[in-house]
Amino acid sequence: MPGPALPIQRVRDESNRIHAVPTQLDRETDQHFVLMHDIQKCLPKAQYVLNGERWVPFMTDMNNEQFHPLRIAYYPESVLDAGLPNTADVFAPIDAFMSNASMMSEACVWGHKSHQHLDPDIGAIMSGQDTAAAKVIASMEEGFAKISVETKQNRTLLEQLRQGLAETLLRMDAMHASIRAVLTQTYELHEYPIPRLFIVLPKPISVVDRLQTPFSKHFRLYFLCECSNDTASRGDDKTQHVHLAKHEGYDIERPSEFFEKYGAYVLTMLHMIKFGITVAGFVVPSLASLRLQDGVEAIQDQFKSYNGDLGTVLDSMIAFIQKSGDIEFEAASFQSERRGSEVLEGADLRQLESYLKAHDDGRVLGNLYRIVTQEGHVKWVCLDHYRKNYREADILELRRIVKSNNGVFIEEKGRIEITLASQKLAKQFYDALVRAPRTHELEITLHWHVTTHELEILCDAVSKANIIHLNINGQHYGSSKRDIHNKYRRFEPIMGLMSNARIQSLSLTDFTKFYKRVGDSAMLKALGLRKLSLTRGFSPKDEDSKEIFVGLLQNCPSLRELEFRAKNQCTLLELTLDNISHLPKLETVTLQCSHSSASIRFLQSKIENAKVTVVNLSGLSPSEWDFLERGILTELSLEQTPALSEDSLLATILHANSRLAEIQIGCHASRTVHIIDQVLIQREKILHSGRQCGLRTVLLRPDNSGYNCEQDAVNAQVRFQSGVAPEISFDVKMHEIKPRNERSPLSELFYRYGRSIKLLETNSTFNDNLALQLYTSTCYGEPVLTTLTLNTISLTSVGLEHMGEVIGRSRHLECLHFFVNRLGIDNDQERMQRALSQHWEPHNELASKYNRPDRPLSELLSAFPVRRDLPQLHTLRLLCSDARSVPTEWADWIKQMVSGPFMWGSLRSPFESFPLHVFRESPSQSTLRTWQLLKCLKLKRFNFEPKDWCTILKSIDYSKLETLSFKGSNFSIEQLKVFVDCIRNTEASRIPLLHINLGSTHLWHCHDVLEIQIQYTRLREKAPSAVIDGLWQIPKPNDTPSSSF
Repeated sequence: MPGPALPIQRVRDESNRIHAVPTQLDRETDQHFVLMHDIQKCLPKAQYVLNGERWVPFMTDMNNEQFHPLRIAYYPESVLDAGLPNTADVFAPIDAFMSNASMMSEACVWGHKSHQHLDPDIGAIMSGQDTAAAKVIASMEEGFAKISVETKQNRTLLEQLRQGLAETLLRMDAMHASIRAVLTQTYELHEYPIPRLFIVLPKPISVVDRLQTPFSKHFRLYFLCECSNDTASRGDDKTQHVHLAKHEGYDIERPSEFFEKYGAYVLTMLHMIKFGITVAGFVVPSLASLRLQDGVEAIQDQFKSYNGDLGTVLDSMIAFIQKSGDIEFEAASFQSERRGSEVLEGADLRQLESYLKAHDDGRVLGNLYRIVTQEGHVKWVCLDHYRKNYREADILELRRIVKSNNGVFIEEKGRIEITLASQKLAKQFYDALVRAPRTHELEITLHWHVTTHELEILCDAVSKANIIHLNINGQHYGSSKRDIHNKYRRFEPIMGLMSNARIQSLSLTDFTKFYKRVGDSAMLKALGLRKLSLTRGFSPKDEDSKEIFVGLLQNCPSLRELEFRAKNQCTLLELTLDNISHLPKLETVTLQCSHSSASIRFLQSKIENAKVTVVNLSGLSPSEWDFLERGILTELSLEQTPALSEDSLLATILHANSRLAEIQIGCHASRTVHIIDQVLIQREKILHSGRQCGLRTVLLRPDNSGYNCEQDAVNAQVRFQSGVAPEISFDVKMHEIKPRNERSPLSELFYRYGRSIKLLETNSTFNDNLALQLYTSTCYGEPVLTTLTLNTISLTSVGLEHMGEVIGRSRHLECLHFFVNRLGIDNDQERMQRALSQHWEPHNELASKYNRPDRPLSELLSAFPVRRDLPQLHTLRLLCSDARSVPTEWADWIKQMVSGPFMWGSLRSPFESFPLHVFRESPSQSTLRTWQLLKCLKLKRFNFEPKDWCTILKSIDYSKLETLSFKGSNFSIEQLKVFVDCIRNTEASRIPLLHINLGSTHLWHCHDVLEIQIQYTRLREKAPSAVIDGLWQIPKPNDTPSSSF
């Protein structure tokens, strides 16, 4: 039988083809080998063999002599390379019968005889071998060098990849740490006024938006429901996922300023949504599993515009924020120092709403409800998760009891305000409160002479009901004949309640004898209390009061806010400072007195700033003056106008407080200039004396004490900067309606500071003298006027001429309102037209009062601008004081003023039907690009013909309109039908109407109640965010329609 097949050796030639060479078996050693001539059968020119970079030697015997025939070892795991000569004639064939030993022996004998008689052919062969070997070695070295360079490059690339991966992992760790910091941050109830979790996405842009603001970016903010495992109802094992709130979101105003303040936080939220995270009971699904369907239809419509690719939108949003704000997760600095914007503080949350176009009609942002978990953490959740945490029957009973006692129950915030008249009613309320534990704020008054035992019942119910913010009114707790034996420990149950770890804020109002009705033994550690307010009862001369007060401070180490009322602010402040070591977290102390209140902020147990609000300087007590002269004030607010005799008092405060940086003063218009002069004089005196003066801002506002709507109102602002003159600006609103014989109190202000007036609203008392003073002031410097409301009724041609000059000098003027009272009389129309015709273009608001419908319209309208002249117009307000029907020419003019922009060749110009030929030039393409659509339209007391109403309603561009008013007009049910038909919403854009005023219109006299209800329902569907005034008897959408209007 044939033996087993011998293994083969793989050999590669110069063309990289692999040959299979059979092996032989050495029976003595039982090892396989390969014969060289077997290799040469496949590769005739092979002279040697390589294994990688190493030469494969020929095998030798015990005497270290090569075997014949030549052989090499067997390498089963390797592919050997055959070595070939570089030239054809280098090697001659080797005699198969000549061994290496004989060749060397003969060569030695030949050399021994005479090296001078060497055969020339053999010399040539040997020389060729040396040359070939050198070439082979050089070629291999070159190859090795290339391989070495490539190896180094690969190692460099691998090191870069490793470093990049390490940096990415560090950045991811930093990102997750940032997200964890946001999700695990706990807020106290008073610091958490609105929801904190939100994302920002680009707002889908309509064609109108692109035309109106082609270079602006629009964004919308969406709140998130903060549901987590600790908000789940009992027995609910389903994982709670953070999801979008059921709300259509909010447009962001001032996006640049918004991202500068909240950019880092928004970036954290976007990364959280993109990648997902699970931490501290929160489960945020990644983008792949984010459930957008949890939102309302409005949200779904908006996300349709993203073509289902929310991931791309998130990536672009993240890139935009990083690029615009240079924001990135820096792992190195993250651990050592947190950026303030990545975790919002309570103040940041309170300011957030100012950046949102919020029109929720009193509802909480995002339709979310505030709850407090068992651990005392505040969260905002959607209605579905809110309802899962209580039984509907229990909450209905609580509502009923609160309502029957004329209380207020704000479910979105979990707040109840109630007054109970008896212990029986109180017990019913306590039972309902405990059964429905989602109330967190309670303001309660017990309107009878309460005993200690009844107070204990209240405190026990509060502890069981999960209340964390409690306000108790103690005006009826002074004495009770039924409880005379507990006279000196009547309020000890409250001290016990303070030690309840769940109570974070406690306010005791009108507890006149609190310090006398608490013993030393009642003092307990209140580790959870963060805010304490006691508004009555402290006597600075009573040592017992001082002792109890100090005991409170020393037993409340977590206090952040203190609020007290006493006759002596200095004593309370000194006691607080003496015990500041017991209050390491103290932030604010509010001290109320008879005629003033002080708010003092602490930072690291030291006074950072102090603001004092004073009603009247002359009414201050000596102790209040002592406080003002301590030198700690940084801000002063005076509610009432300082009298002339009080100039020295104001000077005393300025000289005593070198850190005083801001002064706010309620001031009558007649005293404005004098007070500004006094502040400037005293500041100069302080600086000239070599002392420091920290005053930076003086704000003067109208004095509202004894408010009179007929008084002129002046808001003034004075800002000081070192080395330069103070910057002064004014807002002036003239309300005085009785002309005076004496000089106007505004005359001096107009003469000295007229060019510093930014807003000016005149009325019928604005006469030629005031116009002259304003004109004279603007001769000495460029005016800063931006908004002007001009009433011309008291102006002659001279005054009109002066005001025309003032308008011409006002390069910053944006809004120009005027009342048309004298146009068409004598030559005033011509003068007004000449004064105003060249200054319309930059304005974006137009208001006019029209009371002469009998004047020739062709003359009157020629003084008015047209829409082409006002491409930036966004507000149009017209008032007609005449009850007669307005001519059709007026309707035609209004039609072209309310229309949107037109495109050449595609849309018919809305101006073509306008009968009057008053255009000055054709609109250019640049005008179209900067066209501003109307946001506010008010037509008050206009009586149009039905066909004119139809023309106007169909001409209005509703795509950006937010406010619409037809108050006092003959707007009827027929016009309401046309109006509702004209509102058309699309998936790409929704009508932004927020306020519709139909008050005192002919709708009030309509008896077709059913038709009004039908049109009202249609209007609510098309403009769901709008507040509709005037249809006061129409039921709300959630109400059942009544049978009468």
